[in-house]
Amino acid sequence: MKKTCSKCKEEKELLDFTKSKNGKLGVHHYCRSCNYTQKKNTYDYSKLRNKRILNTYGMSIDDINQLYISQDKKCKICNIEYSTISKHGGLYIDHCHTTGKVRGLLCSKCNVLLGQCNDNVAILNAAINYLK
Repeated sequence: MKKTCSKCKEEKELLDFTKSKNGKLGVHHYCRSCNYTQKKNTYDYSKLRNKRILNTYGMSIDDINQLYISQDKKCKICNIEYSTISKHGGLYIDHCHTTGKVRGLLCSKCNVLLGQCNDNVAILNAAINYLK
């Protein structure tokens, strides 16, 4: 069975459409290709990131940028400077998993260090003693 995409106006097999309970014939009105292009063109990474930061940490992106400046663009533990605040190659937002309070910005290595020891000071002290 075939269907015409309402976006590109091409007639395609039903397999070329995403399933949809609301659509005629049980498929979306755009073909997979047009649907992908539509979503890609309307996706706003910055807007969604800002919303996620506000919902997760109760801080605006301006608050996070201010924290970044106040830390001299450096990781709060290892003191290495980073050029961005991001998930990839920059500084991460570190927070207490119990209270949800933001503690500062950390590089990925320092963030993982705290995460691996479950923010447990006794484990970190034991590791320091071990290294000595």
